[in-house]
This record gives sequence, structure tokens and C-alpha cells, in this order.
Amino acid sequence: MQAGLSANEPENPPASVIVEPIARPFLSFQKLAKVTTEIVHNGKFSCMHVSGGLMAVGFESGATVVFDMSQRIRCMCKASSSRVTCLSISHDATYLAVGHASGDIYLYDMFQASVPARHVPPVDPAIVSSGKGEGHFASVAIIQLKFVGARKTAIISTDADGLCFYHSLGRILGMASHDTLRVYGRYNATDPSHIYDAAPLPLGTLRHAADEHQFVALILRHKLLIIGLKPSARTWFRSRASSNSETASLAWFPATHAFSQVYPPMLAFSFGNELRVLRVSSVRVKSRTPGDENTSGMKMSEEHLSTTAHPIVQLHWIHRQLLLVVTTVSWQLFDFRCHSFTEWQPHDPLVASVTPGDPIFLQIWRSKVFMFAHNTAYAGDFVAWDSYLSQLESDHEYLEALREAVKLYQGTGLGSGIGLPSLRHDQRAVIAQRIECIERKALRLLSDSDDVELIRLCTQVAVEMNNFDLLFGEIYFSYEYHDKVDVFVLELERHIIHGQIRTPPTAVIQRLLEYRCRTHEYAIIEQLILHVDPFCLDLDQVLPICNEQCLWDALSFVYERVFHDYVTPIAQILKRLAQTPTQNTLADSSHQTVLIEDSCSDNDSRASFYAIFPILNARLRGLRYPSMEAFEHNEAVNVVRAVQSLLFSKHACKAPDLADVPTLDHNIFPYLRAILNFDAEPFLDVLDLAFESDFFTNEKLPLLSRRDVIDTLLEVNRMKSLPNSVHHLLAMFVARNSAKYPQFIILSDSECETIFDALTNDEVHNKDSEFALECLLSAHPIAFTEKRIKMLERAGFWRIYETALRKTKRYPELLCFFLQDRDGEHHSPGQLYDRVSEIFVLPGLKGSSQRESMFSLFLSCLNDIPDPLLCDVARIVTRYFASRGNEVLTHLQITPNRQFLYLKAFFILKHDIQGRNPQTLRRVWITRLCEECPSLLVPQLDAYGYEYFDLEHVCSEASTHHVYDALFWALDRRGLTTLAMDQLDKLAMDLAQHTHQVLDDGVDDRADSEAESSREGVCKRFKKLHLALTMAFRLCVENSLSSSASVEFVHELWFRVLYTLVRLEHAFYDSSRIHAPKDSLLALALSHSQTFTQEALATLVTSVPSETISFAELFKRLVHGISQANIMYSQVRVIVEAMLLAYRLRCDVLMIGVRLNESDALHLFQQLAKERGMGWFVAATRPSCAHCDKAFMDLSCVRKHASSDKVALTPQGHTFHAGCGDAVEIM
Repeated sequence: MQAGLSANEPENPPASVIVEPIARPFLSFQKLAKVTTEIVHNGKFSCMHVSGGLMAVGFESGATVVFDMSQRIRCMCKASSSRVTCLSISHDATYLAVGHASGDIYLYDMFQASVPARHVPPVDPAIVSSGKGEGHFASVAIIQLKFVGARKTAIISTDADGLCFYHSLGRILGMASHDTLRVYGRYNATDPSHIYDAAPLPLGTLRHAADEHQFVALILRHKLLIIGLKPSARTWFRSRASSNSETASLAWFPATHAFSQVYPPMLAFSFGNELRVLRVSSVRVKSRTPGDENTSGMKMSEEHLSTTAHPIVQLHWIHRQLLLVVTTVSWQLFDFRCHSFTEWQPHDPLVASVTPGDPIFLQIWRSKVFMFAHNTAYAGDFVAWDSYLSQLESDHEYLEALREAVKLYQGTGLGSGIGLPSLRHDQRAVIAQRIECIERKALRLLSDSDDVELIRLCTQVAVEMNNFDLLFGEIYFSYEYHDKVDVFVLELERHIIHGQIRTPPTAVIQRLLEYRCRTHEYAIIEQLILHVDPFCLDLDQVLPICNEQCLWDALSFVYERVFHDYVTPIAQILKRLAQTPTQNTLADSSHQTVLIEDSCSDNDSRASFYAIFPILNARLRGLRYPSMEAFEHNEAVNVVRAVQSLLFSKHACKAPDLADVPTLDHNIFPYLRAILNFDAEPFLDVLDLAFESDFFTNEKLPLLSRRDVIDTLLEVNRMKSLPNSVHHLLAMFVARNSAKYPQFIILSDSECETIFDALTNDEVHNKDSEFALECLLSAHPIAFTEKRIKMLERAGFWRIYETALRKTKRYPELLCFFLQDRDGEHHSPGQLYDRVSEIFVLPGLKGSSQRESMFSLFLSCLNDIPDPLLCDVARIVTRYFASRGNEVLTHLQITPNRQFLYLKAFFILKHDIQGRNPQTLRRVWITRLCEECPSLLVPQLDAYGYEYFDLEHVCSEASTHHVYDALFWALDRRGLTTLAMDQLDKLAMDLAQHTHQVLDDGVDDRADSEAESSREGVCKRFKKLHLALTMAFRLCVENSLSSSASVEFVHELWFRVLYTLVRLEHAFYDSSRIHAPKDSLLALALSHSQTFTQEALATLVTSVPSETISFAELFKRLVHGISQANIMYSQVRVIVEAMLLAYRLRCDVLMIGVRLNESDALHLFQQLAKERGMGWFVAATRPSCAHCDKAFMDLSCVRKHASSDKVALTPQGHTFHAGCGDAVEIM
């Protein structure tokens, strides 16, 4: 038995992730020559059975031959010439049961096989009918035959009629005494259920409670039955298929014992392509009677396993964790360890090609597969997991073998791991040994193979297995022997940087660093140092490289992990800062600048000095660098103290691994000033983060507190050697932190004044500076003097400036500040008014006299107020300076547009407005409307009414600025509607004359800018005429609906409008240009004139009652007028057609009214409401057509109507053929 196929292995819990099955030939067959020869000698093969080391083969001739595993004949049995249909070998391999197509069952003792030991003959139907016996009928083939339990004379059988029997074969006084029990099925059933398989529970390696019940499993196409024969026959369990299937199968696995654990029996079964499992376990049942012992009960639980793509025909257990599933097209392995299919392969075409009438018999015994097909016997073995690796090795394809081995180690191509232990840990150990063997074989051909790919695979293997002994041992020495170390170390580099190899040998990392030094790739060197255990580094090699190439992160890492020195790397950077030329020379002329001679350029060197800030960020917070992990508390305190001692030292000091750290000059705090001179902003950001840690708070610790650091910074800030930008940044830092930690940082008045001066001396407005000053003032208030207010104004700190003006009660300046919008806060209308209102509600400005004193200032600031905020100015004037409104209006007169925006707030389009505005304001408003926004004039007139404005002034301004719609409105309200019509006629004729002048200038023949301007001018005139006509239509409609206007006057108005339009169209009708292009100016003018006429007629027809206007009289006047003006009828045809259409529409409406009056409308509406409430319905009659009275399935009607298969249903419940429904009127 192979190791991987052993059932005595502990199970793993089911995996939660479904494994994708891999395609792999896991079965390998060989022909059994001796058995095949014997089969050919005995005739055609019919069935087989393998068990107990024996192989029984049945033939069509009725003979049965038993072979052992060496293919030697054990015995031959033949008691009938009927075809052998099924075979079974007993548990102890001493008895053989043979079923025949005749219905006979023979039991042979294989040590005396010449004569049957027992015989179960077919039963006579008369005996069955009389109830005196049970059994199979004659000529009904036995399909399944199995031994039950350990007894040699207890068998179960099924036949082709769907009957299942249990036979207990015995002898009494030398005479046969058989007891037969019908387990399932009916005699002479009209539709017998085919029993696909029947199997009793086999004996396992230990006794189980289920053995006492002698369970038998029967599977049909639609259900599974578990029947217990003891103590009395009954059904214990049923399971139904999801749907009827053409295939079904089952296979028992008995109870086993392994590794001190008991595994209960399992039954795998399938319906079609659905695979399930039934687990049988015993439970303790508490006795109901006191004093009696507890009994055992049986528990059966079903589980759905998976679904295959093709129907399942056979199931065979390989061991408890692996099930062979045979479908119609493939063999598949279901692994219970991962609860999914793991491997599959198609049927072997040479062995198992399925042909009709030539079935395949397959059985597994002790992990060996036996198959009989095409009258040939085969024995198969499960292919081990490394068979493909062995094949590649034999072909010397070691690189491909390594690739496949890595996949197997990772589990991606392993499948069920046949031949491997069950536990994943043990599997990896076996595969790892196999990989090492392949690697050693590949090293022998290193000179002839791809050395880069080989080391890549070997490194991948070492990383996967986390075992680098072979990699850094034999493999490294082989590459060194072949002078390929550079290839070896370059492949390791990628894994080192990714953190997969932390402890390479020192020699390997030396060679790798040497190679990168030769290629001048120092960034990679730094990454290598950071990702390697520092104790694997050659410090004599690493430290000089880090110092010379400014690899400060790597240097800090090495000093921290190896020497526990946290100051020397910072001191080295400070030393370079002192020695590298900067923008400023040394303060003391007696000292000369010392230059560093290294391979770094000045720019690269200065850029690398920025590494000091992340290092300080970690050290001042008690963290490791660069991992940013926390030290233990005591160690963290030591780290912070050491860095503080160096950084905030008043004088030059020594580092642990250096002599005196050089300084720029002999002034105090040399190192702090050096960093501030280099770049103060990131350093102060570091201090901001450090202040948030506990190391600057706890006074019990021997560390500098926040107050100590602030005092130091203030002392440095008083020194004149620092640039102004540094002074400013220091002031911002102190100001922000004074508000952030007010209980720890308390500043004196002089310090606050110094910081105030530093922040407000900034030449450019800086929001950060303003915020810092706000922080300072929130924690340390100061008095706002005249000088300080000027400084705030100069710096542009408007929020603080506004607060200062409020506190010092400088209201005029505050008002000017708001009106000029110096802080840019007036983003939308209403905000200026709100801010000014806040001033006038203050106690000192509540009186009107006090406000009047500020009017001159208010007036002087008007020119600085943005245009969108002039509406706020109007609100301010109305509320606070109501008596000075004329002065404001006069002041804005020089800018008409701003005056218009100002007045707009006084005239709002609402119907509930009271006329409180003075007449002067109204006249100016009308003038500005005509100039700035003519389209708003008519809505204003409608909103306020004709009595509100001076109509004569309106007419004058509208006429001056050519606002004709407003002019007509005002003339009508003055009772001069006829004059308005005269103005309309004059406007239309002037437009026609101007258009002809432009056409005479040849505007359609030119494409220059002047011609385009002329065309645009004509279009604008048409737009003005359209507005005038719209107002004329409105006035006509209003007079038509007015009770005070006479009919003759209304007729006259409509006639004037229509006659003007006819004359306009006639003016553009020019026979010489009748064929002008559609985009010409003449075509455009004709189109506009016709559109105007259509709008006039639409308004007349839809808005004027028929009794008010007589179309006949109006048409008569138009015809008389056009006849005198030599206008052709075709030009007024549109008017005639519109009138006729109106008459037709009114006639239709009258006819509808008459029909409704003549009919009972109330009854009709009630009937329609009732039908709508009921919905559509089908009458409860025979299903026939309401037209042809033929049934819907009548073939004659089908031939008559091609579409008679479709039915039409009406709301009234009538049904028609689709063809018939077209021939009738369906209501």
C-alpha cells in the first residue's frame, strides 16, 4: 500500500476555500497478460469482482475463474450454463457467490469449488402467490450480489425486475434450509424501479454499533434507502434526489481506527452529477428506566459535497480521505481534506473507451485499480506525486523540474498528493528533500545550464522553505568555483531588499556591496544595509561607505543596532554641516572653511543632510530608526537624553565615536543654530511632534521640558546671526505652542512683544503667521496700541485687525474696513449689510446723530464697494441713512451702471410692494431701466401699476431708447392705443425700408465684416419689432376682454395689427428676388414676417371669444384694404386658412356638445366607471372565437387564419382569433 493512499492517516479539517482541480494523469494501467489469455480461452467476459487478494471473473458461458494476485488460477466454478451476471467474494476470501441470468444463485467454497456449497434456485410464481415463499423468478437476471457482514452464508441480491432479497442459507440435518426475506420491490410491477446499486455495510478494522444492524444501502434513480436487517428489517434513512436522473451509484467506507481515533462509517452516493455523503455515527441514549444501562442509538447526517459537469456512473473509495469519482467522460479525485475535487483525467482511450454494449468493470482493492474492458484485464496504480519530476530528471530538464517542484511545495500543482503524508507539514518536508536532490543534480551541470535561472529558482526554493543551508553552502561554493559569484549575489539582492533574506553570510553581503560600489549604486547599498541583520555586515566595509557616500539612514541603523549609539550619526551630519560650504561663510575670519574630499557633489551632499530630520523625529520621540518602533521606556529615556544633550548643548561637545564635533563659530548653541541655519522649518516640525510625546512633559525624568526648549529657542532668537526667515519661523513656533500647552509654556510681556513684532514684520501676508499670532493672543492677551494696530494693518492680519478695532472702539475705521472689503470676506450679497449692522447696534452708535456723523465717511467709501454689494448699500441707506438717500443717488450719478444696481434694491418685482419710493427716485429708475435693462421695464410697469410711475416720462424715455413694448404699454394706459398702432405701423415700415437698403448694398453677395454687421443690425430690429408686436397682441386681447371697450374699437385694433403684418410681408415680397437662397437676408425677413402673422392669428383664435370678433367682417376689411394696396391674395392666404380652421374647430366642438346632450351621458359614465373598476375579464364560456364560433384549437380555423394561434381579448370580455379580430370592429 502506498503511503499517500493509506487510510490510517489523521484527517485534516475541511478547507474553507474550494481548490481548483488540476488535470493530471493519476492512473497508470498495465495489461494482465495471463488473466487476459485465460479470458480469451474461456469465452466472452461478463463480470468481475476483486476482494481478499482474489480476482473472480465471470463469463457468458456460465463459468467462473478465480485468480490470485500473481495471475494464477485459484479455482474454477461452473454449475450452470447461464450467463454469469454478478460475483461476490466473502470477507475472509473463502466463499464465492455467483449470480446468473437464469435467476440462480450459487455459493462455492473455494477450497472445494467443484460442487456448489449452497444453491438458491428461482422460485415458482405460484408459491409466491400462495405466500409460501419469496425469491427471484426464473429467467430474471441477478444484478447485484453481496455478502452481509462476516457470515459466509448471508447474502443480499437484486434482480432486473427491481426486487431485492436477503438470503440466509443454512442446513438442518444435512438438508438445505434457506430463509429469504424480500427487502424492496413488488412482484409483477407494471413499472418496476431499477435498482442501480445495493451494498451492505462492510466490516471495518473495529466493531461499530452500526454493524449490529446490518445496514443495506439501496439506490434508485430518485431516492436512497438505508435498511437495517437486524434486529428486525426496517428503513432507517431516506434521501431523495433533486430530480430524476439516469445514473446513480453508491460506495460504503467501513468504520476504521487510526492514531487513537475512531472514524465511523460513511456512504458516498450520487444522483446524476450530484455527489453526496452520509455519515453514520453512534450516540448514547439515556435509559428511561432507572437502573437500566444506557443504549446506543444511530445518527445519520447527510451532506452535499459537490457537483460534476457530467453524470457520475461509479464511486470507489481509495482511502478514507480520497474518493474516485467515475463520470461518463473522466475520472476525478474528490479529497475530503479540502472538501473539493483536486485532480481529474479523461478516460484512457486505450483502456476505458466507452462503446455501446461493451461495459467497463472497475474495482479498487488496497489502492490498486482493476479494470476489465474489451475482453481484456488491466491492473492500474495511482501515479505518485513526483512522477513528472522523475521524468524531467531523466531528461536532464532540471530547471523545469525545479519550477514544477516549487509549485508542488506551494501546493498549487499538488492535487491530492498521492504518495505523500496527509499533513501539510509532513508533505512539505518530503517535497523539500526531493527539491534538494534536484538542486544537487542541477549543480553538476552548472557550466552548461542557465546559471541565472538556476540561482533564481534555488533562491526561490530557499525562501519558500526558509532553509538557506544548501543555498549558502553547496550552491554558493559551486558558483564561486565557476567564477559566477556576481550572478549569485545579484539574485540574492532582490530577496534581501524585499525582506525575505535577513541573515545572509557575511562573505555574500561583502561581495554584493563590493559589486554595487563598483557600479556606484549607493541607494541600493543603503537599502541592502537596512534590510540585513547588522551582525551579518562587515563593519569595516560598511561604515566607511556610509560616511563617504552620506548614507545617513544606514549609518544610523548600524550604530543603533550594533553599538547602541544614537548620537554619532547625528554628530556626523552636524560635522558635515560645519565643513560643507554654505551660503554664509564662517563668522570668525580667523577660521578657514574646511572642505570634504569625497565622491559626493556639494548639491548631493546638502540634499543628503535632510536625513537628519527623520532621524531626530525618531530619536526625540524615543523610537527606533528607520522602523519607528518604540524602545523600552528606560532605553527610550536614554535615547532622548543623549540627543537633547547634543542638540541643545550651549557649547561644543564630543560624540561617543568622534572627537569634538566642529562648530560654525564660538557662539552658544552651535549645533542648534547650525540646524536652524540649514533649514529651520522641518526642524521645528520635528519639535512639534516631539512636544506631543510624554518625554517633554514628565518633570520627574532627567530630560528637558517644553518650557526649557522654548527658553532655549527664545535665547537663540535674540541672536542677530540668524536670518530673518529663521527669526520669523521661531516666533511662529513659540506662538503656536504657547496656546497649545498654556499650562507648561508661560511667556512674559517682553517675550510676547518680541514675538508680536517678529510676526507682524513679515513683508508678505502669511496665513500661518496670522494663525500663530492668534494663538499667542489667545493665551497671552496684549494691549492694542496705535502702533500695533498699524503693524497689523501693514501685515494684513485682518481678523486680528478687526478685533483690535472693535476692542479700541475705532468705529469709523471699522466701518471703512467693512465697506472697502479689505479682508475679502464679502463673497455674497447680504454679508456687507450684516457686518455694518453689527456696528450700528453697538452702544456708541445707536443714536441717529451718532450715525449721521459717519455718513460722510460712508459716502467717501461708496466708490470702493464692489458692484454686487450695492444692493447691501441700498439696505444700509434705507435703514440707517433714510434722509440722505438723494445724496447717495447724486453721488452715484457719475456711474449710471452702479446707480442702476443701487436702485434695483428699491424696486423689487412683488405685487404686495407699497409705493414708498419718492417720485424722483422712480423717474431715475425708469431712465436707468431704459439704458441698462430694457427687458425689465415692462415687468416693472406691470408689478407697480400705471398710477405708480409718471406715464409721460415713461413714454418719453421709452421712445428715446426705442423700448417699444414699454412705449405701447404706457400709451395704452394713457388711452392712446390708436397712437400705439400708428407707432407699430411706422416701426414695421421703417424696418422694411432699412432692410431693402441693406439688400441694395449687396449684403448677400459679400462676406466681409461690414456685411455681417449689417445683417446683425437687421436681426436686432426684427427682435425689437417682435417685442413690439407681442405687446400689441397683448393690448388687443386685453381690450377684447374688457367690458369698457367697444366692439368697433376692438375690430379696429385687430385690423390695424393684421393689416400692418400683411403690408410688412408684402414689402418683402420681391419678384426679382423670389428665388433667393434660404440663408439670404430676404428669405430671413420673409420667414420672420410670416412667423409674426402666424403668432397674431394664433393669439386671435385662442384668446378672443368668437362673439367679440367677427372673422367675416375682419376678413372683409382686410380684403378691401389689400385690394387698394395692390396686394395679391397669396400673401393673405395664411390668414384666410387660419380663420377657416378656427370655424371648423368651433363646429367640431358644437357637434360634440350636441352628441353629449342627445345621449344619456350619466349612464354612459357610470358604465365606464364600473368596467374600469372590474378590469378586463374572460367570459366563463367555452373557449371559442366570438366571430367565427370556432374553438381556438380547431384545425380548420387554423388553416383559415394563419395567425389563429394568437387570441385577442377585449375589455368587454370577448375573445377572437387574431385573424377574426381584424375583420370585426372590436369596441
